[in-house]
Amino acid sequence: PVKNLSLPPNSVPILRRMDNNAVNATFLLHAGGILTEKERSIILSLERERIRCGKPQSQLFGTWVPLDRGRGLARSCCLDQLLAQFL
Repeated sequence: PVKNLSLPPNSVPILRRMDNNAVNATFLLHAGGILTEKERSIILSLERERIRCGKPQSQLFGTWVPLDRGRGLARSCCLDQLLAQFL
């Protein structure tokens, strides 16, 4: 099961898997203003415990990181206060 939260103004979904507490870092960075795929790829390439799902039609598409790293990425994008209850 995946927990979903959409953030205005750009309504990017923030996804958190409930079975393993992973956070979709691709969408998290996009919501935090990292809009180009190249910038997100550079940031995510540095994540050691990332899990990639490459099927665009899947709800699990993107790069997933453990919850504590998701919190760190949210903090670096100034989303930590907004996502405090979700993460």
